[in-house]
Amino acid sequence: PSSTASPPPPHRPRGTGERGGEGTLLFHSHPPPSHPQPPPPSITTNNNTHRHHLLYPQHHNAEENLARPLAEAAAAAAATATANAMAAVTEAESNIVQSLQEELNRLQQKIRDQTESHESETARLKREVKDAQERSEHWRARVEEAESDSKLRGNTIRLLESKLSALESKSRTDLAETQAAAIKEAALLKLELDDARAAMGRVRKQYEAAAAAHDVELAKARADLDTLRASHAEELKSLRDEAAGLALEAETRGKRLGLLDKELAEAQIKQQMAVIAEEKEVVARHRLSAEFLAQLSDKVRVAAAAAIEREERVLRGLESAMNERELRVATQEKLLAERELKASSREKEMEVLRTDLQNLMSTLESGAVHDREDLKREQLRLTREAARVDAATHSLAAEREDLKMQLALERRLLEEAREGRRKEREGFVDEVAVERKRLAEEVVATSRSLDGSRAELLALRGRLLDLEARVSAAATAADEEERRLNALRSDAHALQSAMDEAKAAVAAERAAAAADRVAVEDEAKLLVEFGAKLQSQSSELVAGQIALESVRGEVAAARQMLERESAAAKLAALQLDEQKSGLIEARRVLDRERMVLVTDRKKAGEEKMGLARFVEEAREAQVKLSDAVKMYVQRGVPIPFAVDLAVDFNRNYGNSNSN
Repeated sequence: PSSTASPPPPHRPRGTGERGGEGTLLFHSHPPPSHPQPPPPSITTNNNTHRHHLLYPQHHNAEENLARPLAEAAAAAAATATANAMAAVTEAESNIVQSLQEELNRLQQKIRDQTESHESETARLKREVKDAQERSEHWRARVEEAESDSKLRGNTIRLLESKLSALESKSRTDLAETQAAAIKEAALLKLELDDARAAMGRVRKQYEAAAAAHDVELAKARADLDTLRASHAEELKSLRDEAAGLALEAETRGKRLGLLDKELAEAQIKQQMAVIAEEKEVVARHRLSAEFLAQLSDKVRVAAAAAIEREERVLRGLESAMNERELRVATQEKLLAERELKASSREKEMEVLRTDLQNLMSTLESGAVHDREDLKREQLRLTREAARVDAATHSLAAEREDLKMQLALERRLLEEAREGRRKEREGFVDEVAVERKRLAEEVVATSRSLDGSRAELLALRGRLLDLEARVSAAATAADEEERRLNALRSDAHALQSAMDEAKAAVAAERAAAAADRVAVEDEAKLLVEFGAKLQSQSSELVAGQIALESVRGEVAAARQMLERESAAAKLAALQLDEQKSGLIEARRVLDRERMVLVTDRKKAGEEKMGLARFVEEAREAQVKLSDAVKMYVQRGVPIPFAVDLAVDFNRNYGNSNSN
């Protein structure tokens, strides 16, 4: 047979196909190639064969006998091919339906995810818009607060300017008063210093005269002391010589008297011994009695005691005379020592007074030098203070002008910033309103497109159900065709006409199957169109996402603008804080200047008190000097001008105090 079975359509795996961006399935725009349907299996004849059959009937029978098994084989092959084709068609249809179902499920899930993402994105955009509104309200409140704060700061700055002007006028008046007081005090100090210099010159002259008189008196006292020492030494020497002579004379006299007494005693003793010897001889001769011997021994004893008593009396007289002379010499030496001590103490007192006078003169000179230096330093300090106060006043005036200019500039900047913020706020509100409207339109459009896509999905699901019903009907028809082919196969040998009819029926069924295939291809085209629509919707969704991204970018730009506004507001607040800190620093500088003026006043008062103390000390020194001069007068030093000096100094000091 010349007819061949049509090959089965190419099997496409499930879930295959070209995919585009964003996970959408892109079908081919052209339909799948349709294979040519083979003609029904039948024995083709032409005019030649029919003529041959008519001319040679025996050959026709032989051909029929040969063609019958061939027809059976062809019928069997056609049946198997039809069964295979129907199985391939059903399998391809089931695969296509399953892939389409999976693709539809995927598309539904994707659409659901996209709707959820769109809803979440719209909710997020709404939240961001709400946050932007809240931030705008917050910044509006902050701007109003900054405006009120700027007003308060302007009021405080005006108050500070008024206080600054008052402080400047007060500082100028205080400076003028302090300068006048300092000039007056300097004049008084100069007068007092001149009086002190004059008094010191007079005191120095008096000290020099007193020192000269004291030197003369000291030289005279030293000469008197030397003469007294010489006279005392000569008197002491003469007294010592006299005492030595008297002692020698007394000693010689005593020795002489002792020798005389001794000689007398020895003579008496010899005489008595001679008498005793004579008496002994007499006694021996005459054998005197013991009583006469006892009387003689008593007489000898009495004479010896009288001689001893006489010698002791003479010695006691000599010793008493020597003691009296020694006492007289000791008293004279004691008087001389007392005179020497008095002279040395007087000399020491004179030295102490001289050192005191020298110290007083040196202290007065050093005090005068220090006072002169203090006056020079005070004048220099006053000039520097005046220059510093002038510079401070000029700097304060310049700073006040700068502050006024800065305040004017700050007010202008605040007005410009307020106007710019108002315009930006209005523009932002308009943009937010437009963005809300556009988002609402996009939400409505997306909801409409989603409703349309849901309707199309429902329609596609109905078409798929119809296609499944038609496929099931085709399957049942194929089963019936199988049964019919079996019946025809059993009746093939009986009825050729029945086989032809069966072949015709098979051809009709094949035509119906081809029509079904065409319908399936149309459905596939519809699915392709629906895929294109889905792709366009996905592109629209991508465009909507891009639009949302642009809206998000605009919102981010608005957020950045708000952040810039907040940064500008913070910068303005920082500038205001810096101005406030500058004003506080200026106030601190003014306070320091005031404290410096107070300390200068205190120093001037302390210096005045020091000068008063110095004058008081000078007066006390003058009083001490007058007391010392009085003491010199009481001791005998002639200083007739001490009282007049004290009176003159008191008069001059009283005049200086009155001045």
